Amino acid sequence: MDVEGLGPTVRTRLTQVQRPTQNRQRSELSLWIALFVSILLGLVSGTLYAFGRYEKDLKNLLGITQLEVQRFGIFFDCGNYVGHPLTGFFYDRMGPRISCVTAAIVVFCSYLSVHLGINYQNTVFRFQTAMEMSFFFVGFGSGLGYISALGTTS
Repeated sequence: MDVEGLGPTVRTRLTQVQRPTQNRQRSELSLWIALFVSILLGLVSGTLYAFGRYEKDLKNLLGITQLEVQRFGIFFDCGNYVGHPLTGFFYDRMGPRISCVTAAIVVFCSYLSVHLGINYQNTVFRFQTAMEMSFFFVGFGSGLGYISALGTTS
């Protein structure tokens, strides 16, 4: 039974409730927005796999050895894969919105510190440990974004 302006009847155990069509349209819009944000998060989280593409440029720009650049990649991977249990726990406790925002903030701040390390090599950001931690948190934030994108759209 449909009433004009209202959607289909929803039966519960005790009563019948009319669900407004407007709420259904809002939920469909929310799903499309979630899908779009999840695709963007997946693209940003994929920067981990592009490390080999800019690895040589990073090595030449900073004047470091291949071993040091490989350590950046190792920390990048460790942040992503070691962080998955933590990011899954965080997503389960905080939900998709807070997880997505947190992932964006972590990735932004981490890439900012990598940027500062490259452009201001004579400061504290030039130290190997600071750059390694920056790459670790880029991987960690990427993992959180990836988990958030998967959890939101599945």
